[in-house]
Amino acid sequence: MTSWRSTIAFKQKGEGKEDGGEGEIARPFEFVSLDQQRKQKWKSFMSNLEDECCQEDAAEIGQGQTQLPKAKGGEEATPGKETEGVKENGDRGQSLMPGRNFSSISSLYMQQLRGDIHLGLGDGNTPKNISAPIVTLPPTLPLRDWVEHHANCNRTSLSRMGMGKQIDKAYLEDAAAVALSLARKLLECCGEGSALVRNEDITIDNVIVSDTKSGDIEFVVRRPRCGSDGDYPAQDPSQRSKICALGRIYYEVFTQGTPCEVSTKQQFAPAPTSDENAFDVALKITSVDDAQPDDRVEKRKHPRRESESDCPSRYTTLQTLGLPPSISRLVADMLANQEGQGDLFRPDRSVSSLTDVVCDLEHMVDDPNSYLHDSLLMRLEPVVQDKLYGRETELRACLEVAEDVSKQTPAEMFTPQSVIMISGFSGSGKSTLVREVSTQLCKLGWRCLQCKFPQEVRLQPLSTITSAFDHFLEDIARGMLENGDKQGIVDQVTNSFDDSDMNVLCGLIPALRKLVPVARETPKPNESSFSSGDANASKCRLHFLLGLLVRALSSPMEPLVVVMDDLQFSDMASLEVINSLVEGVQYEDSTSDNRGSQHVMFVGCYRNNVVSDSDPLAVSIQQMSESSTIRLKEISLDRLSSEDVNAIVGDSLFCPHRLTRSLSSLIHQKSAGNPLFVKEFSHSMLTLHILSCSLSRHQWMWDEDVIQMKAVFNGVGDLLSGRLKILPKDVLASLQVMSCFYVLSSDLLVYVKNNVCGVSDIVAGLDSAAKELLVKKKADGSYHFVHDMVRQTVYGGIEKKDRVIMLKELTDTLIARTVEGRRDSVLFVIVDLINRVRPTNTPIAEERVCYAKLLRLAGEKAIQTPDFPTAFEYFESGISFLGDGLWGDEYELSLALCTKAAAAGCAIAKTHLVKQRLAEVFVNAKCYEDKLESKHLLIESLVVTGSLEEALKHSLEVLDYLGEPISNDFDDEAVRDELTNTRKCVHQIRPSLDNLPPMKDPQKIKAMIFLRLALASCYQQISRFFAIGACRMIKLTISHGLHELSGVAMAALSYAYTTVLKDYTEGHKLGKLAFMLNKEPKYTGDIAAATMDVTSIFKEPIQALLPSLLEAHKAAFKRGTMLSAFQLLHHYCFHSFLSGSPLNALDKEVKSFLCLMSRHKIVRHYLILIPMCNFMSKLSGAKKFTHCDRFQEYEDNASNIKHAFEKKDISRCGAIITLEVVEHFIFRRMDSAERILRQYQDFFDLHERVVVQFHAIHRTLYSGLIAFYLFRESGDQFWMDRGMTSQRKYERWTRDGCQWNFENKYLLLTAELHSCIGEIGQATEMYQRAIASARDHRFIHEEAIANELAGYFHSEKGTKDISAPLLERAIVCYRTWGAKKKAYQLQQTLLSMSN
Repeated sequence: MTSWRSTIAFKQKGEGKEDGGEGEIARPFEFVSLDQQRKQKWKSFMSNLEDECCQEDAAEIGQGQTQLPKAKGGEEATPGKETEGVKENGDRGQSLMPGRNFSSISSLYMQQLRGDIHLGLGDGNTPKNISAPIVTLPPTLPLRDWVEHHANCNRTSLSRMGMGKQIDKAYLEDAAAVALSLARKLLECCGEGSALVRNEDITIDNVIVSDTKSGDIEFVVRRPRCGSDGDYPAQDPSQRSKICALGRIYYEVFTQGTPCEVSTKQQFAPAPTSDENAFDVALKITSVDDAQPDDRVEKRKHPRRESESDCPSRYTTLQTLGLPPSISRLVADMLANQEGQGDLFRPDRSVSSLTDVVCDLEHMVDDPNSYLHDSLLMRLEPVVQDKLYGRETELRACLEVAEDVSKQTPAEMFTPQSVIMISGFSGSGKSTLVREVSTQLCKLGWRCLQCKFPQEVRLQPLSTITSAFDHFLEDIARGMLENGDKQGIVDQVTNSFDDSDMNVLCGLIPALRKLVPVARETPKPNESSFSSGDANASKCRLHFLLGLLVRALSSPMEPLVVVMDDLQFSDMASLEVINSLVEGVQYEDSTSDNRGSQHVMFVGCYRNNVVSDSDPLAVSIQQMSESSTIRLKEISLDRLSSEDVNAIVGDSLFCPHRLTRSLSSLIHQKSAGNPLFVKEFSHSMLTLHILSCSLSRHQWMWDEDVIQMKAVFNGVGDLLSGRLKILPKDVLASLQVMSCFYVLSSDLLVYVKNNVCGVSDIVAGLDSAAKELLVKKKADGSYHFVHDMVRQTVYGGIEKKDRVIMLKELTDTLIARTVEGRRDSVLFVIVDLINRVRPTNTPIAEERVCYAKLLRLAGEKAIQTPDFPTAFEYFESGISFLGDGLWGDEYELSLALCTKAAAAGCAIAKTHLVKQRLAEVFVNAKCYEDKLESKHLLIESLVVTGSLEEALKHSLEVLDYLGEPISNDFDDEAVRDELTNTRKCVHQIRPSLDNLPPMKDPQKIKAMIFLRLALASCYQQISRFFAIGACRMIKLTISHGLHELSGVAMAALSYAYTTVLKDYTEGHKLGKLAFMLNKEPKYTGDIAAATMDVTSIFKEPIQALLPSLLEAHKAAFKRGTMLSAFQLLHHYCFHSFLSGSPLNALDKEVKSFLCLMSRHKIVRHYLILIPMCNFMSKLSGAKKFTHCDRFQEYEDNASNIKHAFEKKDISRCGAIITLEVVEHFIFRRMDSAERILRQYQDFFDLHERVVVQFHAIHRTLYSGLIAFYLFRESGDQFWMDRGMTSQRKYERWTRDGCQWNFENKYLLLTAELHSCIGEIGQATEMYQRAIASARDHRFIHEEAIANELAGYFHSEKGTKDISAPLLERAIVCYRTWGAKKKAYQLQQTLLSMSN
């Protein structure tokens, strides 16, 4: 039904002048801009109303004259006096609506509101707005005096009406507040015990207004009289008697002193005689004297009303006294509980609970215009309030989580991120709940960032999230202009990003430049020929930057709530961003002052009935629930209760909730408690005239029998379909066009507003739909559906065949009208339409090629965003549109689509489809040059999946094509010769190396790219090719100029110098030179991983390298180079652990790193850290960390090592075995240690003759200590040789390398050597020096080991007085390190030795 609120307007007297003359005054109410159709509708309505009024007048005449109360002077009021004011103003009453006479409406209050009686006019001689002298009220006053005071002080008008009473809105509002306070006080007393206040004590004389300003009251209650047995007199167990007594007080308060006359007829029920029961007596009391038996039966079928009883109509009396219908209705219904009427025949409207009284009055006090003065009933249709119903518990739960977030302090590190996930069926009130949460938090000083994902329609990649940030920052920038108090945000944002990062974000979020007006543009780096290889780096970098932005926008003083609505419609790229934001920025940015946990709360909403367990959203939520870094609160919204539905219905009708219970019960039954269903069902009842507004009765009317028979709809869609059927054709057509876009933005509206799909003016149609509350128009001119169910119903209502035609026409129209200056936002709308049209509905070849080109363009732009899942879909869709023409006439287009589809597929791990597209390229490419990008993708994917030998094979094949052939058949001597020759070349060119010209030869540039890929596979295999490849890259740099990978090549060369030539000094210098040559920040992580892994350890204290490793990891992570970032991370963890960093802090770091690796699917480095995490738990005795499901099978070291050997990942094998050797040694499991060394030592000696990795340095120490122990136990010379080999290595490293890192280890190995050969004095001295060196160089764990070994040594020699203090000192050092379990084990050993 059409909203009358938007089509009827009224002019008050004196607002304007008629055309007939200058001085003529307009009638009190008249139509403004009302079309003919709605005029006819209104006249029909008013005609029915007139008939209704006439019928009621006749009914009242038949029932007899209404009994009127006596005036103050004792004179009984007469009907003539009652209607005198009405007759006097009869002409004005006729002007309510054209041609209608409403003199039958007897409420003086309503006549005055509608213009029949004018305030301040009186008899025409009384001046207007004459106020009585202001009298100050005392703070405490008896209620009767309070009423009399206000009766004598007229605050608004001196007009005399009806019985001489005055309409005073201000007094009514004050009286309502006093009445509410009184009802609450009585309800409180009844809660404590009904006997505390007797019925006869509830009188106006026993009430005191304790605060005349606020209207608070107090009871002055006489002590109840006790019976002979000491009990209180019996009271009515129900509240009806008290309600009736309270109604008498209200009667006198609201009528300003007129007492309530109690009916003398049947005030008390007569006692039944012996031959009649109480039921018969009740029938006699309430029967109508002249009614026939059949009439009585018929009357009992319908609700009992006051007018049917013997009592006079108090409602009519109160209205005659000038009270509004709301007060008249409440007081009359309260007085209907008078004694003498049994429950069976009480009027159904009688108030049965004090809670209902309180509820009615609360509405009147909170919203007097709507509920007290009844001024909104002229809307003539339900108005559903935009408020939260029935979700108070859920709202409180959300606010409790927010309170915990706001209490977080900067000192709390690794605080779990708070996330709330709200689920429920469509229309269950999820969005309303979230909106209320946001409103409440904003009042508490929070900021709110909101985004809502569109249904089905695929918009510009990540546009939902970036637009949300853009609108949010626009509001902040606007607030800065108005208030100038947001400088703290500007500082946080500025300090969080460097120049290049800021430009990346500003490209996605233009409003950011308004916060940071200094746009520091930086030149873009030279694009390589294979930019698709950086796809994952771009995505990870964007996620990291958005995470930093979220952190910068939050603060302890102004926390941030991020709301994500309709997550079931989110695409994969958006879901990945959300997961990244929820996980948060794991590490503190060095330039940020906002250290500690994020003051951010995430709230997501989704429909649980459309999200299956295998859905990506469900998987993400499950991962959140299992994550140790996320505190997830899940809230499921169920159906509303009957009382909640009654609140919705009562508020929408502006009617007391007690009067709508019967209607609400039926609506609850039909709607199953779904809030959206409730609203639409109410609207359908109005449309079908089942629900109507009676102006004469001033109430809503409905027929319960008709509602009960109304069919139960399948859902909201059926109800909406009924509404759509009665819309004009042009309005429905406009909605159908809009449903194809979901949101009709102002940019898009320019191209489709006229002459499209048979609609001449879509704006006019949508404006009409907005009046029907189907769409809403925003300030920027865009149109949105009020609920996605509306869009779904409109779109689903289009026949499938017609829908394809409409989509096709819209596609072609947009393509034709946006040839010049097409915006990206419009481009993505076009390709979304193309994908819904499908190739099967596009028979013309030229159109298919055109669509494929647009899809290719959209995919390339999606990669730049980056949104690889969407890009992959676009490329695959473009291939499907080419169909049989693929690799035919459109060769270049086919090559680009297949290659780029493979590139996007690599980024999202679509392994099978990637192989398929690459194979098509390799088969159909016309030349090898066209295969190069696909070869690059193939090698990259092989490295990621661990197929290292195959990756190296393809790399050598491409290098041979590019003119840089490298033989894979060379020995150790050839490697050393190549390194020596390269060193000579570097020495010759070194002074001018930084001044070399840039490399320009395309073939050599490509060779540098494929050589780097080869290095990545060789490093993990510990292959000799690593050194050969590094030398070839350096020679290409010297001969052809600098390339962005020249710094990476120099870092690889420094690594080879250190591990192969054992030239630690030269290797360290080349590492510094590598950083100097690097001009591209994205390669900083690769260089740091190569130089800090081994090279720097030989020249710099290891503790000093740890912060540098972590900072290098952060920089690489920030740039999105995940492989380098996590390689640095696992180096940091190993060096930290094996250099004696405190285990408690390191354990927390490692666990958070594991969660980070799991989120980014970094399998290799996760598997490396599993044994370290388990080992630390064993040392400290802490609870074992629960790994992700896909990694649990590798928790056992044997399974992990087996998997590494299968992948030929020698580096991972070495790291795991090193940790296992250290664990067996520290816990003195020498048999297991012997087994490991015999099984793997020769293997590692063979592979590490050329390339030595960082973990081998630590394994050398512990394998030497184990070997000396085994020699003492067995006397086997094999172990002596092993031990001496380790001792000699550390001797050389201490002499030529960094003494800080190696001295204590060398001294300890030397002490063990002297112990084995019986040189007690030298051994004792070396133990003491090893302990002192470890202590001086802050290796606490190695100090513990040295004390423990020295204690064992002296114990074996019988000097227990020396060994005991050494072992006790070892226990202290282990505890300081955090190895509590080891300390306990050693304590038990010491006790057994003492015994």
